[in-house]
Amino acid sequence: MCALAGIVIVGRSGVANPSAAMGGNYETDAIAACIIGGASFTGGKGTVWGTLIGCLIIAVIRNGLTIMNAQSDVQFMVIGAVIIVAVFIDVRRTASEEKRRRLAAA
Repeated sequence: MCALAGIVIVGRSGVANPSAAMGGNYETDAIAACIIGGASFTGGKGTVWGTLIGCLIIAVIRNGLTIMNAQSDVQFMVIGAVIIVAVFIDVRRTASEEKRRRLAAA
């Protein structure tokens, strides 16, 4: 997986830069892709296919912002807002499921 990640980074940057091994601020995109893909922020839920869809959504958002000439700071703020909305939806969904379980048990 590390070799594949290295190939992707070289493909994106066009240069084999040893400092790119530090992650290149891709952590935020990875977290956002997992959360958008349906992985629970509290753990225990999520699928590979959901994460793949989350990756595609993040890529579309990031590319759209790049096409609009948005600065990198604005891109991070938009991705952060997407994470916040996805976590909020996850928390609401989890609370709703728990409430249904309580009502069914009563």
